Amino acid sequence: MTLSIGLRNMRTGKVRLAFSVGGVAVAVLLLQFILGLYRGWNDELGRYIDDTDADVWVSARGSESFFTPGFYNMTFARKIGEVPGVEQATIVRYRPVKLIARGEGFDTWLVGFIEGQPGGPTKLIKGSGAPGPGEVILDKVLSELAGVGVGDTVEVAGEPLKVVGISSGGNVVFAQIGFVSADQMQGMVQAAIDAAKLPEELAASASPKNNVNLTLVRAKPGVEPEALAAEINATVPAINAFVSSEFADGSRAALRQSIVPILVIILILAFLVGTLVLALTVYTSILEKEREFGVIKALGTPGFGLMRVVAEQALVACLAGFVVGEIATVIAAQVTTAAVPQFVIALYPSDAALVFVGALGMSVFASFVPAQRIRRVDALSVFKA
Repeated sequence: MTLSIGLRNMRTGKVRLAFSVGGVAVAVLLLQFILGLYRGWNDELGRYIDDTDADVWVSARGSESFFTPGFYNMTFARKIGEVPGVEQATIVRYRPVKLIARGEGFDTWLVGFIEGQPGGPTKLIKGSGAPGPGEVILDKVLSELAGVGVGDTVEVAGEPLKVVGISSGGNVVFAQIGFVSADQMQGMVQAAIDAAKLPEELAASASPKNNVNLTLVRAKPGVEPEALAAEINATVPAINAFVSSEFADGSRAALRQSIVPILVIILILAFLVGTLVLALTVYTSILEKEREFGVIKALGTPGFGLMRVVAEQALVACLAGFVVGEIATVIAAQVTTAAVPQFVIALYPSDAALVFVGALGMSVFASFVPAQRIRRVDALSVFKA
């Protein structure tokens, strides 16, 4: 009998039910969207490192991330290549720059690489993968943002560069990676040093001929990357050697430290909004049907049976809201990615399961106050005039 009352309440209060479902759906949308955004950003920030064919990344001491570049002397880079177990050691120079296209500036990490060796674009979409003098390869996202393609010209550090290729895997969310030849990068860094008019000794020590940002190491067959990184750290001074996964994780750490606290607050607010909307609508429906509940209680229905009505209404709204919210999330992810290419949203089944648990939590918390109200219904009140 109590079950039929709950269903009748929902049928007669369709507007209220739609409001409940909508509130839960919005909360689910926010929860799933934020989780997907975090997953997508987290994946993209380390993708270039993960996909580069190198076992060990060697940076300057104190630099534990791709986004905190340091530099060390070529002498140390040569010593890295001499460590037993190293099959190949490739030097890489890179720097953050402002890329100018169509009069607009775009934050870019420009990497100078040696053709055929690690450090270049991990996946070429079109054009050439071997930029020559005055040429550059752009990440697909940067190409879309800047509105340029193969054959167009962009400006970097005052130099015009012709776009000869488009690659993928270089979207680091807040900027994108472009690629030039090692010689081109060396010349650009040297031009910046010359323009700064540094004292002769300081200019010589800062010269790109004498310094590198990274050394990418391939291990000999049978040599474990972890053991090789430890050997490099023990043998060569002034550097930090990391296996690829460690260096990628260090590059993702900035996201966790700066963005995650904000995302957590948004997730909590979304949960609270969904819970409050659901609780309000269920509580209102209980108030409207309070006399009916008094009759049922007078007929001997136990309190647990009455509370089933509240739980049922909250659960149905929760399940319907979850389905609607998940569908809305898929649509929102596609629209957002099309409108803002650098925003990568990764939707994982495990996150959907987590959001479902969160939605169930909303129904539990939303049922608490209405359940207390229905428990206190006075059965004798129905006989009063």
